[in-house]
Amino acid sequence: MHAFLEIVAKGGAIVLCGYALWMTNRLLSRAKEPTKNELKLFWSVMATTIVVLSFAIYLDTFRIRFQEKESSFRDVVANLWFEPFRGKYPMGTLTGLEWECSTDATFNDFTGDYLVQRLWADASKPDCWIRATRVSSGLQVDFNRRGSGVDVTIPPRDNKPRLTGSRKWLRLELANQCEQPVAIRLRFVDERGTQWAWAFGRDETKQFGGEKTALDYRTKDGQDAELTIPQHNEKEFIFPLERKNWEVFPHDGNATMPSRAQNFKAVQFVVLELGRPDAQQPVEPEKHRRFMNDASNMSVLVKRILLE
Repeated sequence: MHAFLEIVAKGGAIVLCGYALWMTNRLLSRAKEPTKNELKLFWSVMATTIVVLSFAIYLDTFRIRFQEKESSFRDVVANLWFEPFRGKYPMGTLTGLEWECSTDATFNDFTGDYLVQRLWADASKPDCWIRATRVSSGLQVDFNRRGSGVDVTIPPRDNKPRLTGSRKWLRLELANQCEQPVAIRLRFVDERGTQWAWAFGRDETKQFGGEKTALDYRTKDGQDAELTIPQHNEKEFIFPLERKNWEVFPHDGNATMPSRAQNFKAVQFVVLELGRPDAQQPVEPEKHRRFMNDASNMSVLVKRILLE
């Protein structure tokens, strides 16, 4: 790819130089003054020639400098752009950095070192809390849900975002360890750092100004199974990785410039919101309707997250 760019740049520079010389000779050989449009065209060609020639020289210098140190042009770009941030900012835009990702179908089975990216609880409620602990069968999440709720953000088990490729489904394997049913709501982070909620969108003017998308969270998965786990029971949920089924979550991540492609390219993180199922919607400050209610001293076991 680098050699092709170098050939195109040098060839283009030669053609443009020839054209510029021809135009110079034509203008100088004429008796009358050149018109304004002719001068604009002449200087535009000259400026383009300088830019293309500079780019060709830069590519040549770039090749000489790195050809003995790197195995490919792609590795050079990776080292120059990605290496300074490796391990420091795992949540970001992955466009053009697919080789830093993984195609492993297991997103996380909690056997590795990477278990939790973030735990969030509504700080305006003093008795709202969440914690996570690794156990032999997965990740145990204990919580008290109040106000705007609680959520846990789960990274890939090797900290490498998962390319979806031909995989069309996200599967969750969960277990309820409580005396009452537990409800879940799902979000995930794609290749551009955008958080997507398994929800319907409602356009609504918010008190802080501007049009925002208020969300009605879906209460069933992609196969019409209720997103509720009965007490002391296990359950699997399946979600299609098609953008038409998801809405941008406006309060976190890259909410202003999401990708609009039909399918998601990668999954960086999976976010689980937890609570108690309730058909009656409680009042929530963001006006997102999650159809969950407060819950006390509850526990969920996240066994595995897979891409299929």
